[in-house]
Amino acid sequence: MWGRRAAAAGPAAAPAGDVPAAGGVVTAEAVRFAHGLSLLSGLDLSRRPRPAGRVLHLYGEHSQLVSRRHSLPDRPPRLRSLTVPGAGMRPQHDNPRFVERAVHSFLKEVAP
Repeated sequence: MWGRRAAAAGPAAAPAGDVPAAGGVVTAEAVRFAHGLSLLSGLDLSRRPRPAGRVLHLYGEHSQLVSRRHSLPDRPPRLRSLTVPGAGMRPQHDNPRFVERAVHSFLKEVAP
């Protein structure tokens, strides 16, 4: 999976009027979300991936989509998985200082 890009296939690649509407109105956010999910269609994640490169995986403490069980094992310095305190599904928005420090620290660890 890590060696290839996810690509949408079929009609899901271009969301149409079947996107759920909020109050009868299809919002830009709903279209973007539906399109983003369609990109994940067909991925086989039944086996834990083994990335060849360096990975920093940040996920929000309160995320409803991603948790510790979805992350790669923490194997410093090459693989680092961190919970972003107080964050939800957009950790870089919810706790930018923590994310900035985590990225900076990770880059220092893996720099040649």
